Amino acid sequence: MDNGSINWYNLDLPDAIAFRQKFLPDSPRNTSIAKSLFDTSWFDHVIFNRRDGILFVSAGVFYYFKEEQLRAIFQAMAQRFPGGEIYFDAESRQAVKKSNRMVEKTGNKGAMMYFYVNHLNDLEHWSPDIQAIACEKYFKGIPVNRQWGFGIRVMMKISDRINMMKFIHLRFSE
Repeated sequence: MDNGSINWYNLDLPDAIAFRQKFLPDSPRNTSIAKSLFDTSWFDHVIFNRRDGILFVSAGVFYYFKEEQLRAIFQAMAQRFPGGEIYFDAESRQAVKKSNRMVEKTGNKGAMMYFYVNHLNDLEHWSPDIQAIACEKYFKGIPVNRQWGFGIRVMMKISDRINMMKFIHLRFSE
């Protein structure tokens, strides 16, 4: 993804950033920001030029927050980064319930999931500055390996067919 000029930011809690930097130290165009997603002071650390645009990517993160928290941060991002885009993964309500049942079986009550997306257009109701661009099936385009178990291959097909897991692409209005 590095085109020789892109600025890359790693936003995470201080402990996670400290651990990450042991393996991937910052560079002139790769900056770590040790803050909570919801502490909007991280906005001040991001170089943003409307002409160049900006893309935020988050993987495996939003599940653990409540919709109200994410709605507020997305609204703030839309105001601060007009024309920017965000791409993230999400599960359906049904998939979050199933995931939480699996987590409960392990006894780990600290990893419960809350956020889900059933319908892409529901996110547009969060703000007039949030536009739904795409909702892609999670396993779309992944070549199926015959060595994978039958159950995994079936799960991938079912998940995509009933939209259990997906990738969401939103744009913040100019």
